[in-house]
Amino acid sequence: MISIVLMVMTPTSSPLAATYIIDEDGKIIYAFLNADYRNRAEPSELTDFLAQNTLN
Repeated sequence: MISIVLMVMTPTSSPLAATYIIDEDGKIIYAFLNADYRNRAEPSELTDFLAQNTLN
């Protein structure tokens, strides 16, 4: 699994907080997007998601 954290800029240059987890096939399996750049995905939410969705 690959995880990517991005700061996205809108055409009005307002930053958006965005976190995506993309599987090995390129499919987005988790997405967090918030118009307020100060609100980010919680690390514990990401680790819980990965623990529940990772095949060992």
